[in-house]
Amino acid sequence: MSPLRQQFIEDMQPRGLAPTTQRSYLHYLEDYARFFRLSPEKLDPDAVRQYELHMLHERKLSPETINGFVSSAQMIVL
Repeated sequence: MSPLRQQFIEDMQPRGLAPTTQRSYLHYLEDYARFFRLSPEKLDPDAVRQYELHMLHERKLSPETINGFVSSAQMIVL
């Protein structure tokens, strides 16, 4: 497990996030990193916005899913 992933998991615990939410957040960030082919810690708020637009226009995902991604990205990027 990478140090960033371990830190992210540890940061979610005190927030009281449900296990399903934690899995979703990890999934969102994995997809985000895969999209840019970079670690999320190397990406900036503009990358979050670009990925939001990709999720909306290209993948046609729901606002709830996009909001879940933004919430997870805020823990790492913003």
